Amino acid sequence: MGQIYSYTVHKQISDRDIDNLICTALEGGINYWCDSAEPEGADYKGCQYAHEVLTKGGALILKSFENTTHVLTLNKVMYALGKPEVDDLLDINDYDAVEVDQVIQHALFGGPIYG
Repeated sequence: MGQIYSYTVHKQISDRDIDNLICTALEGGINYWCDSAEPEGADYKGCQYAHEVLTKGGALILKSFENTTHVLTLNKVMYALGKPEVDDLLDINDYDAVEVDQVIQHALFGGPIYG
């Protein structure tokens, strides 16, 4: 067998893409394991909606039905999007709630832990 090579693919993603991804997660993608999502602290950082907080430098506190809390940040989402298994799964222009759930689980847990 020959030598194995790896490479990095660079993609561009906009704030709007991230906002839409988080909106999809909050409106159905993670609702079967996530009981609530609140912006960290009292300030929405000038955002009209919670799904806009990450791209404005804030974080979301996600609370599971098991009563555990997890902090979701833009850096965690970007890390997840850069993982090969997530990159193979998600087309940023065409995704559904199930795929977004996988992105969020990769961002928070390093991989899927919920079904």
